[in-house]
Amino acid sequence: MRDTVKRKRLVRGGPAALSSSQDETERVKLGFVCLFLVVLVWLPYAQILWHDFINYDDNEYVRANVHVLNGLNWPDVKWAFTTGHTGYSHPVTWLTHQLDVQLHGTWAGGHHLTSLVLHTINVVLLFLLFWQLLGQLWPSAMVAALFGIHPLHVESVAWVAERKDVLSGMFFLLTLHAYAAYAAKPQIWRYTLALSSFVLGILSKPALVTVPCVLLLLDYWPLNRMTFSVGNRGSNDSLSLGRLILEKVPFVLVAAGWSVLTFILQKQAGAVAEEGYIEPGQRIANAIVSFGMYIWNTVWPRDLALFYPYPRAIPVGAVVFFATLLVLISVLALAKKRTSPYLLVGWLWFLGMLVPVIGFIQVGQQARADRYTYLPQIGLCLIIILAAAELIEKLRHGQKLLFVLAGFVITTLTALCYRQVSYWQNSETIWRHTLDVTSDNYIAHNNLGRELLDNGQAEDGIRHFRKAIEIQPNYSEGNNSLGVALAGQGDWERAINSYRAAIRIQPNYPEAHFNVALSLTEVDKTEEALAEFGEALRLRPDFSRAHFYLANLLLRLERRDEAVTHFEECLRLNPNDVEIRNILTQLRTKH
Repeated sequence: MRDTVKRKRLVRGGPAALSSSQDETERVKLGFVCLFLVVLVWLPYAQILWHDFINYDDNEYVRANVHVLNGLNWPDVKWAFTTGHTGYSHPVTWLTHQLDVQLHGTWAGGHHLTSLVLHTINVVLLFLLFWQLLGQLWPSAMVAALFGIHPLHVESVAWVAERKDVLSGMFFLLTLHAYAAYAAKPQIWRYTLALSSFVLGILSKPALVTVPCVLLLLDYWPLNRMTFSVGNRGSNDSLSLGRLILEKVPFVLVAAGWSVLTFILQKQAGAVAEEGYIEPGQRIANAIVSFGMYIWNTVWPRDLALFYPYPRAIPVGAVVFFATLLVLISVLALAKKRTSPYLLVGWLWFLGMLVPVIGFIQVGQQARADRYTYLPQIGLCLIIILAAAELIEKLRHGQKLLFVLAGFVITTLTALCYRQVSYWQNSETIWRHTLDVTSDNYIAHNNLGRELLDNGQAEDGIRHFRKAIEIQPNYSEGNNSLGVALAGQGDWERAINSYRAAIRIQPNYPEAHFNVALSLTEVDKTEEALAEFGEALRLRPDFSRAHFYLANLLLRLERRDEAVTHFEECLRLNPNDVEIRNILTQLRTKH
C-alpha cells in the first residue's frame, strides 16, 4: 500500500521537491482523502446531534453548573482558571463548555456538535501528520480512518462531559505537527509553537503529561533525529539522546507541575482512593488486565460499556496471560527495532500514553474506561496498518487484497461505531446497554434508577437503587438516590435515614447534606436543617440551590437580613435568574 507519489517530506533525507503538475495531483489526492475522512466520521456520528445529555457527569460539566450556564463572562472565565471542580484543572475545556452555552444554550445537540467537529478535525490532523512523516498516503489515511470510526472512541465523542478528550486531542496533534516542523527546520518560533500547543493541551486534559515521551519516540522514528553516539551530534546530523532529552525539559517541567496539581485536586475531591482501599497488588493486576483488554477491544470492539466496575477478584490466569502477551509483544518490538521501527514506536506510544490512566494510582471507581484509549490507541493503529501493508505487499496481488481488506475493515467498523453511538441516545439507553454487557454494575443501576425516577417511574427507580446498594453497601450516591426517591413519596423519615447513611459513608458529600436539610425542614426539625444547609455550603460555597432553599427557610424564621444575603449570593451565581431578582426586589421594597 505504499504511495507512489514522490514529494518532499519533513523527515530528513526525503525526496526532492515535486514539479508543479505533481504538486497539483497530490493536492487533489489530499483533498479527496480529507473529504473521505470527514464523510466517514460523520456517517456514524451525525446521530449525536439529536442525542440528549447523560445523567453521569454532564450535570457537573454543563446542566447543573452555574459557572457554565452563565456562558462566557469575566467572573466565570476566572473561575475556569482557578477551580478544581470535578477533581481536575482544565480551564480551556471549561471555556469551550461556556462558549457552547453562549452559542447553543442548553440544547444538547449544539454541545455534541462541538465535540464532533473537534473529533473530525483530529482525524484530518492525524492523517496529515503521518502523511508528512511517512510519505505514504494510503497507510496514513487508514490510520486516521481507524482512529476516526473505532467504537472505543465513541465515549470520547458522544459524551459531552468528555469534551476534554477531543479538545486535548486536537492540541496534542497540533503539538506533534509543530514539533515535526521544528525537527525539519529548527527555529525558535516553531519550538515555541509546539510548546504552546502542548500547554493548551494540558490545560484541556492533564493526561497529556506523557507528551515529552511521545516526542522522543518520534525523534527515534520516523524523524530519525536520535543517535546513541557520544557527543551532541551523531552521523547524518542526528542528535544524541542526552541533547534530545535536554530539548524536552520545558515540556517536562509543564507536565510535572500539572501532574502534581492534578494529584492534589483529585485528592481533595476524594477521587484518589486512599491507600488500602484497593490493594496495590490488585491495582497492578487490574492494570495488566486493562492493557490486555484495550488491545482485545481494539481488535474485537464488542460489549463496550460506559462504566466497568472494579472486579471483586481478578483471575490469576487472566493476569498471567495478559502479562505474557505484553512481554512477548515488547520483545518482538525490540527485536524488530531496526527493520520495523514502527513496531517499537507504536507499542511504546500505546503503553506510555496509558500509564497516567491505567490505575496504578486508583482514581475513581472504574476498572478501565474506553475513553482512555482515545490517543494511546493511535500507536496500535499505526502498528496494525503498517504491519499489514508490509506483510501483504510481499504477496502476489497484495495491493488488491489490501484494498479489499481495507474496505471490509472500514465498513465493519463504521457499522459497529454507528451501533455503539446509538446507545448514547439518552441516559436510559446507555445505562440499559451497560447493564446488558456488564455484571454487578452498581453505578449503572443507580444512574438508570435516577433516569427512571426523573421520568416518573419511582418504583422502578427504587428497585435499581436498592440493587445498587445491595451490590455495593458502602455506596454513598446510591443511598442518596434512594433518599431522593423516598422523599418524593413523602416518606421523610426513611429518606432522612438514607441520606444519613450516605453521609456516614462520605461525610464531605454536599448533595446529601442538602437533601437531608430539605427533609428535616419537612418534619419541622429546623435547627438540624439549618446546620445541614450550612455544612452543604461549607463543602460547596457555590451550591446555588442550597443558598436558595436556605434563604427561604430563613425567611420563614423571620431572619430577613440573613435570607437576603443568601438570595444575593444565589443571584450572583445565577445573574439571569428573574425569579431571584424579583424576590430580592420585593424584599428590599418592603424593607
